[in-house]
Amino acid sequence: MVSGGEFVVKFPKFDSVDYSIEAKFLDFINAFSPPINMQKVKLHAADNSFIVFYGVKGTPLSELMNLSQTQKNDITKQLAKFLKLVHSLKLDIGGKSLSAEIDSYKERYGECSSFFNRHLSKEEKAILDFLMLEYFSKERKSLGEKIVLCHGDVWNPNILIDEVGKIGIIDCANAGYYEEATDFCFYDKTLRNLLLDHYGADDVLRQKVEFKYAMSVIVSPKYIVELEGEDAAVKNYLPLIREVISKYKAIRD
Repeated sequence: MVSGGEFVVKFPKFDSVDYSIEAKFLDFINAFSPPINMQKVKLHAADNSFIVFYGVKGTPLSELMNLSQTQKNDITKQLAKFLKLVHSLKLDIGGKSLSAEIDSYKERYGECSSFFNRHLSKEEKAILDFLMLEYFSKERKSLGEKIVLCHGDVWNPNILIDEVGKIGIIDCANAGYYEEATDFCFYDKTLRNLLLDHYGADDVLRQKVEFKYAMSVIVSPKYIVELEGEDAAVKNYLPLIREVISKYKAIRD
């Protein structure tokens, strides 16, 4: 990051990283004059060894504590307008079907087993097994599949708020075609519901988001332990996982 985010240079951490997807998405979306601040591609190395953006300045939403209801309303109203634009567009880019997404969740859930064995009771783990391996899969498929172009990684660290309150969004590397619930799964329930309200979501989409949110919370240790450590996962995400267990426990019983 250069000059407080005025320019951003990214280098791949893994051989599988392909910046051409991010560059293609950004170039495409910026042609439609999006209603929020977005990065613009300055230079993309032909060998994919790096990419340079004109950055988005602002404070990450993840660092803004005690937001007022008015601030949350304004943030989600701007974001909903952006998502309506993105979800309406067509771009020649890859993605993932609902079935493939569910399989991916199940795989990540399996990779969290040792964490759950250390921190949950056998009864709690049994409820998660039922939810992740049976219930959510069946229920999500019963709601139908609607695939749309998505940002693919909408969450607090990727949303920036500038000095006048305008939002920006970064990290478009996961952009592609996914199930329509993909871009709504804030961990903050108020943000999640306000975003759905401003988007004009119907009851089906709202239920899809609630199931996807629950699945995302359950597999969160897969990433949080790697990024922030196990203590952070236990402190900040285990309570959310237990909320999911409590909410759906009666279904299994």
